[in-house]
Amino acid sequence: MRQMKRQDRRHSKKRFWHAYIRAWKNSGLPQNEYCKRNTLKPSQFCYWKRSLRIDLVASATKFIPVPVQPLGAVGCAINS
Repeated sequence: MRQMKRQDRRHSKKRFWHAYIRAWKNSGLPQNEYCKRNTLKPSQFCYWKRSLRIDLVASATKFIPVPVQPLGAVGCAINS
């Protein structure tokens, strides 16, 4: 039960910080100025920016399907 609450809190924090980081990117403000205007601790902002970037990179890694056509008997030669 505790584990579930801990995961819920972590997920809630991720959503909170993800929203602020996205807003910061769209604001055009320097990071410190954005934190000051939104009463955020710059050290926490940096931590979550780094943490969420790792999560985003991990979730963005995907395989791209590549169509492959068999060569058949033509064009294949096996030398023994």
